[in-house]
Amino acid sequence: MDLTTSLIARRWRTRARIRPRRPPAAGALVAARLAPLLAAVVLAATTVAPAIAGASPATPAPETGHVATHGVPLAPNDALPRPSWWNGSCDVGNDPSSYKLAANFDGLQDCGHTSGDYLVRFFPGAWGEYEWECVELSMRWMYLAWGVKPYGANGNGVVPNYPSGAPGYPTLAVVKNGTAGEAPQPGDVLSIDNSNQFGHTEVAASTSVNGDGDGTVTAISENDGPGASGWATLTVKSWVVTDGIPGDVVVGWLHNPAWTLEQPVSWKLTSTGDLSIQDSGGVLGPYVTVATGIARAGVIGGDGYSPAPIVVALTTSGELEGGYYLPGIPGWSMAPIASGVKSFALSAGPGVSGRPVLGWVTDQGEFEIASGGLLATPVEEAAGVTSIAIAPDSDPANSFIGYVSTAGVFYDRQGAGALVPTSSWRTVATGVTSIRLGGGDLPTSDTLEAYTSAGTFYARQGMAGTFTAEATSVTQMAVTTIGSAATPLLAYLSEGRLEVAFGPVTAEAFVVQDTGVSVMSVAAGTTSAGFPIVGAVTAAGLEMEDGALGGHWTHEGAAALGGVASLTVS
Repeated sequence: MDLTTSLIARRWRTRARIRPRRPPAAGALVAARLAPLLAAVVLAATTVAPAIAGASPATPAPETGHVATHGVPLAPNDALPRPSWWNGSCDVGNDPSSYKLAANFDGLQDCGHTSGDYLVRFFPGAWGEYEWECVELSMRWMYLAWGVKPYGANGNGVVPNYPSGAPGYPTLAVVKNGTAGEAPQPGDVLSIDNSNQFGHTEVAASTSVNGDGDGTVTAISENDGPGASGWATLTVKSWVVTDGIPGDVVVGWLHNPAWTLEQPVSWKLTSTGDLSIQDSGGVLGPYVTVATGIARAGVIGGDGYSPAPIVVALTTSGELEGGYYLPGIPGWSMAPIASGVKSFALSAGPGVSGRPVLGWVTDQGEFEIASGGLLATPVEEAAGVTSIAIAPDSDPANSFIGYVSTAGVFYDRQGAGALVPTSSWRTVATGVTSIRLGGGDLPTSDTLEAYTSAGTFYARQGMAGTFTAEATSVTQMAVTTIGSAATPLLAYLSEGRLEVAFGPVTAEAFVVQDTGVSVMSVAAGTTSAGFPIVGAVTAAGLEMEDGALGGHWTHEGAAALGGVASLTVS
């Protein structure tokens, strides 16, 4: 069973509705380098897979159409810059028949129209693109996200025609469909061939493929015909990707190994069991209810092989469910994972090769872990367990996990063998109530461990370090590491007071950030440009703080909250 089947709206594209791409002339090509909103991306040379044979370059079109002008300002929650050549949403000022579709991936807006195609150039002298052909979407994505200049290609030629390594064209990997161990990753650009000679192209938005090469890929697609949402579902079987349309053949895809998608994810679980996710890809914006009847939940996102938020929820009847959430898809639901569960912990490895690690405690006190996929076959790690922890950024190949036994003993395992059931557990502390771990992908000298005992909060950095008492009367604690230097970030709640320490793991390092707080959460980026994010719920509502920590909160308001039982930012 795959996780994304229930997420995706039905695909409506038919070959009869695909209008042939009419490529314009190539003018003098100028270099273009764009910086993404959330992090600088350095496009580095990498080993390129063998090129795929494909269509020859297309015939040029006349030098006419709209040329880039001053565009709409960048909105705070957009991941990509809005195209400077647009006049209004989906360029409606230049083509009054244009309209937005439901699909939007990392700020890449899907558009359609009811009139003929409109020629645009992303910058003066650029190869022109016709709105809203499928090639326009892929070229717009590569230009805004990767700094790739448009070039001549039909849909089936976007991949084989890519001039990798030429001036203005960063070196990209060309992956042939059917390559063992390779499935399209979020952001990858696909080419599809068919009998109409023009083919099709689309951009992968989410991937759910197991170790056997079976699963699904969600893609954003333009020019799919009347009634289309812009979302498409492709099936992967033994590493071969198909789109389900007779006559279509997925040629391959372009992959940029220097690019990753990072977006903050905020969610809330109300006291009435409603699970909601912040839907804009930033720290501000509306929440969307995705499940009800939930007792506990976990939502992580912003890195790993699927940037779509990973959602895992435990129902009031002990059913563990999960899935990959894509905003704007109607009828989204989670798939069943396990029954008879009383608690769980969730993580995913960083980078495009990262995979999820999901652990849970059964009603019988067994600690089980599914690694590599939410529906992977679980293995039993320990028995006689009351609670567990999995450090953020833990990956099946390198994890940091721990549990508390029924006798109150804290055990941990770290490294490449952490998920091997026969590996030995290390005794950390006794008399323990709850535990937290940080730095799942870090060496033992940089990991963070914390626990509470009789209301006292203890923490240390490094598995060989000494625990220090940080605070008393603690009701909630959180730990994580910031940036490539693995700087510790610790937080706790005591009598409604939120205190945060950045740097030294000592009681003196904590600073009061807020008061009257009922629940809180912290997260941080792991790259050199990583920064902390702190969320807190007070009587006034949800407050968010990011970057420099100094009590400078962004108030999100109380109206959208209701009674919040838990909060996480990731």
